[in-house]
Amino acid sequence: MDHTLYRPSGDLPRDSRCSQHGSLDRMVLEHLIEPPACSGTVRKATLADLDLIVDWKCTAIREAVGEEPVPARVRETTLGQLERGMVWLMESQAGEPVSMANCSQAGQGLRIGGVYTQPEHRGHGCCQNTVAALCRDVLAQGYQSVTLLVDRENPVSKRVYRKLGFVVLEDSKAAPSVAAAIGPQKEDEP
Repeated sequence: MDHTLYRPSGDLPRDSRCSQHGSLDRMVLEHLIEPPACSGTVRKATLADLDLIVDWKCTAIREAVGEEPVPARVRETTLGQLERGMVWLMESQAGEPVSMANCSQAGQGLRIGGVYTQPEHRGHGCCQNTVAALCRDVLAQGYQSVTLLVDRENPVSKRVYRKLGFVVLEDSKAAPSVAAAIGPQKEDEP
């Protein structure tokens, strides 16, 4: 079975893409620092959210990597994540989804991926609140660690995660591509 989440397209200018080969840092949650509250509510996503989440993941792959996603593969992996309760959504006060984050099992802990906020809602704390809710939930479930991969060339993302209590654990030059970090990893599959 093909586990590819995207196919090369080259449609985006090179400087708007995430550095996809060898420039990722692995970050680990040292201790959760609660972010300032923002308007909205974070909840676990359900199967009713599948189409929205697939659309957002495909958009995130295009934005971060500049490659064309394989929607059927993204849908398949997202369905598995939803069935395992591994996707969180933030909704505005009006009930409109504005941000998401998902995770996959990684040993005794979880690895966050698929963090996405709609462009018009960026810079308002939606991402921080979504990721913080995910972290609270999984730590309360007894997971021992929460990690993520972040593009070394994206200071905004690193700053957001540092504000939540993540620290750089290691230079991940051999880490998987950002597209793999966006979607579930092989160990996340049933």
